Amino acid sequence: MLGSENIGTDIYSCNGAYGNYLKYNNPHKVSLYIISNLPIIAWSKSAMAEFIQKNNIGILVNDLKEIPEKLKELSNEDYKKILENV
Repeated sequence: MLGSENIGTDIYSCNGAYGNYLKYNNPHKVSLYIISNLPIIAWSKSAMAEFIQKNNIGILVNDLKEIPEKLKELSNEDYKKILENV
């Protein structure tokens, strides 16, 4: 059984062993969103962050609390461009 030291300490951060894992591996989730034609919201330190930003296929956040504000800041034109790119 996994000990609590292996998981994040709260829902707003990626820390512990699993958080560290996300820095190196999560392309399967990105692939799933792309094949589903969905924009991606990802952790800014994730392994796929550079790819997401370079291809403008989603938004990056440092923690979950940032999502509502990032979505407010996203214009309709920006969102349409993200959808086209996905």
